[in-house]
Parts: sequence; C-alpha cells; structure tokens
Amino acid sequence: MTNRSVGNAERKLLLFDGHALAFYSWFTSYPNEVVPGFFTMLEDSIEEHNPSHIIVTFDPPPPTFRHRLYPDYKANRPPAPEDLLEGCEHVRDRLDDLGVTFCVAEGYEADDVIGTLCCKASMAGFDTVILTSDLDLLQLVTPVTTVEVFSQYWPTKQFNVQAAKRRFGGIEPNNIPDYKALVGERSITLRPGLI
Repeated sequence: MTNRSVGNAERKLLLFDGHALAFYSWFTSYPNEVVPGFFTMLEDSIEEHNPSHIIVTFDPPPPTFRHRLYPDYKANRPPAPEDLLEGCEHVRDRLDDLGVTFCVAEGYEADDVIGTLCCKASMAGFDTVILTSDLDLLQLVTPVTTVEVFSQYWPTKQFNVQAAKRRFGGIEPNNIPDYKALVGERSITLRPGLI
C-alpha cells in the first residue's frame, strides 16, 4: 500500500479525510472500533481507483485558525470520545508501518490540508479523488477532481462538477463557500451572513 507499490502509470492522487473516516468507522461499528473499518475502506478505495499516490490527512488537536477567527466555531459539538482519539493514533501507527503517507498540520483541519494538496496536485497534472464525509469539500470539485462522500445513512456518492452543482442548486463548486457564508451552517455554528 505504499506509494511506490501502487503501480499505476497515471498520475492519480487519492486523498483521504482520515479524521472523517476514523469517525465513520468508530460510529458505524459495534463495539466501537476505528482500525478495522478504516483499513477496509482504505483498501477498497485503493482497489477501486488504483491511484499512483495516496495521502491520508488528520485533524490536529484544537484550536485551529478558525477557532481563533471565530471562537464559536464548532462550539455545539461534544468532544470526541477518548477511545476514538486513541484509535486514530493506532491508525497513524499502522499507516506509518505500511509506508502510507499521512499528514497532520498544526492549526489546520484535515479538509484544509486536503484543499491545499488538491490544488497542488491539479497544478502538477494529477487527477484527484477525495474520500470524505464532509459535503463542504464539494467546493474542490473540478474537471480533474472528484469527491466521494460516505455516510452511515446512504451509499457512498461520487460527485463530479455536474453532480456537485445539482447538490447545491446549480451553484458552481468554487462558489459553495460564498453560498454557505450567506445561508449559514448549523453544524459549525456559522450564522447566516457571517463571513
């Protein structure tokens, strides 16, 4: 599962929102576990997409730059269970053992890192597939970047430009942040009209 052994001649980057994938694995398993579900989804995605490169991103401990800009950011969310955070550590250890690149950037959430990597990959000529549970990442969809959104409530959905526009009522993907700033986002306690 290392980048060297993936063996795809095309330039295709598979970006995983590791924090979202860990939460999904935790909350959809009984008893609650992170590692088995995480690696099942990782391996299935690698098999499906045959990427030339793989990067898994994780959230750092708070605060992030958004908390400093807007103290109420995600204030309505309970803290993550301690066992889940320990499971994330085990996942990172196993990724390291397997030679899979992962990234944690202090002060920046996993999706911020995904956005940066996605833009750099596009400039370097890569096609990119992002795997996440966060619909906010649809703002990154372009002709060379697709987003696959997983949920415990529906099968994984793949979003290209047309599908992302349909999801947001015809809005271009790169305009999704403006739309959310105008209408608000309850899940992160962003009030309408607040920028």
